[in-house]
Amino acid sequence: MDTLSYIAKIAEGLRSGISRLCGPTKIALLYALTSDDIFIFDPQDLLRDHEPKIKELFLEEKIWLKEKRALELYHHKDWIHFASDLELSGLISFGGWAQSIFYQMWFTQHHPDLCSKGPILRWLESATWVLAQALTLKNDMAVESSKLMIQNMAIHSIRDFIVDQRNLILGPDTSLRVYPILEAIGYISKTKEEGAWARGKIAFIEPILKYQTDLIISFSSDEMPKISDHKHVRKLLTAVQNTDYFLISDGNEVIGIGKPPLPPGTIWADFRGSHGYLFLDEECICSLEDGHFLLKSRKSSLGELEELLLDKDISDEEMTNLFNIVREIVHFAQESRFGCGLILDFNSPPLDIPGQKLKTPLNLCTFDGITLAKSLARVDGALHIGKDLLLYRFGCLMDGKKVETEDRSRGARFNSALRFTKEHKNVIVVVVSSDRPVSVIHQGKEKKDHIDQEL
Repeated sequence: MDTLSYIAKIAEGLRSGISRLCGPTKIALLYALTSDDIFIFDPQDLLRDHEPKIKELFLEEKIWLKEKRALELYHHKDWIHFASDLELSGLISFGGWAQSIFYQMWFTQHHPDLCSKGPILRWLESATWVLAQALTLKNDMAVESSKLMIQNMAIHSIRDFIVDQRNLILGPDTSLRVYPILEAIGYISKTKEEGAWARGKIAFIEPILKYQTDLIISFSSDEMPKISDHKHVRKLLTAVQNTDYFLISDGNEVIGIGKPPLPPGTIWADFRGSHGYLFLDEECICSLEDGHFLLKSRKSSLGELEELLLDKDISDEEMTNLFNIVREIVHFAQESRFGCGLILDFNSPPLDIPGQKLKTPLNLCTFDGITLAKSLARVDGALHIGKDLLLYRFGCLMDGKKVETEDRSRGARFNSALRFTKEHKNVIVVVVSSDRPVSVIHQGKEKKDHIDQEL
């Protein structure tokens, strides 16, 4: 197996793993085997719209050669000097220098609904280690194992990010063991009590800081529930359900019930029925669903839309902006409890759709534009949004011939969207119902999020 095959195997493991937690994902790699030449591995054209900046960084500034002297002075084959995120718009990146592969920089998408990019950075860090070691060993079986390992780094990446952040907040000598905490949180998330999903909050504080916690109730030291007794902790969580209080744990036992503010470096989970969120202090790290940790925020199920947008002829920046516009309108409709439709039109020029046409299209990238669009979404009919991020019409009617995929139980808005997108191939319709999840419809079919189905 040659070097490119090794890279392809590890990239596929990385792409598959991140996709399960974030939705469909692209992966790319810039690498140099020696200090002479640099190559691009980008099978999905992730870097296509970033070519000018990449040319500037790598061909003009030659940032990949900056640590050459350090490597010449340090010849240990297992040593890696890491390079941090390049902060390119819409991308997350991480890499470094090593003896077996002079330079590598991994890239993946910064998904619009990502809770935190920290775990992704730790995942890319693991890929950097794995590729360097694979090229050191050059063993085909080891590479297959490395692919599976990097594919299943989800919990490890979340744990590594939490540990790194707590070390920055509290210093390296901390006592909380993160893996058992994640195990307990996952169990609580997927366990019903008397037929109901978990609701309430549990906080894990550094043991030496427990005296800084405002405990309303302290449990007797000989009767503190162990966090490894998952069923007991799940039952106890009902005591803080629908309150602002927390179950408080020192990482080994539940020591009582307390209230904010919590000590710095606290890991806490907020269970909200069928889902929940994991926090470190005020930062949301990831979401929870049926015992699984997801890196997306779950504010709405728009992974299907993101997958469709990947295939459209728009830049990553335009895709991110369009996704954020749709998400903001969808969330407003859900919170306000009204149904609406959004027609995303990728035609040039946009279609002539029956509806209230605006003399001057509304720029949805401005505060006034998106605020007004959210209000216009209340009007019967759909918003007509172009790929240029302008609102052309509101109150639009969607019509078309009957299609086989119609479902009378889903209502007129849903079935009209099926008919409309069947006749107009280069259009996506997002339907928000007051009593059903968001539907993403394309070419006469409702798009299903296969990532969510697997989980």
